[in-house]
Amino acid sequence: MDVAIVDLVIPENQSQEDNTDQNSSDVGTSTEVVETNAVLDGMVTEILRYLAIPRDAAEVMALWVLHTHVFGAWTHTPRLAFLSPVLQCGKTRALSILEILVAKPHFSSSITGPGVFRLVQKDHPTLLLDEVDT
Repeated sequence: MDVAIVDLVIPENQSQEDNTDQNSSDVGTSTEVVETNAVLDGMVTEILRYLAIPRDAAEVMALWVLHTHVFGAWTHTPRLAFLSPVLQCGKTRALSILEILVAKPHFSSSITGPGVFRLVQKDHPTLLLDEVDT
């Protein structure tokens, strides 16, 4: 994935580990002007390099990524789900790509309900759950 695109989404002075003490309702402010269209276009291009999906689907993924970085500004949030009855179609690969781009990612393929509750209360992560139907 192009480092320049990741740098536009995740500021270099903000590591993912440093976010654990921030409240999810806090929306960071910056004086730096970011060209949102360029960020979205760059993310879509990179997503399409790794996934064989329609451009519209890549655009939805890119918009959802940006949403995770301003999550605290909203009272509701959309969920992004990759559903397919076909094995090895790229669902886990898509989650791996999102793990690089979203705010405070937590990737898990086996987590209990109480574990999710504790994790959300403590860290306010973006949950990336794989194989939740098994």
